[in-house]
Amino acid sequence: MFVSALTSCQVFATNADVSAGRYGFLRWFVPLHLVYLGALASAVHTGLVTTLDGLLGWFLAVSALRFLFAAAFLPRAPK
Repeated sequence: MFVSALTSCQVFATNADVSAGRYGFLRWFVPLHLVYLGALASAVHTGLVTTLDGLLGWFLAVSALRFLFAAAFLPRAPK
């Protein structure tokens, strides 16, 4: 449930940026996901992730990272 909540927050922030025509979030969004996929593939290939709990741990970690980056880089509305 925690992973779903974090992912929903990140998706909300991403959709808000896209609908406003702001694409600056792609500077951190794309590299973060490429690193995540590479780390997950490496962990599975080397045998570090062999259980469902390990895989869910990876999903929790990336969801937390996406949430933190979205919260940190979410553009502030002009005053």
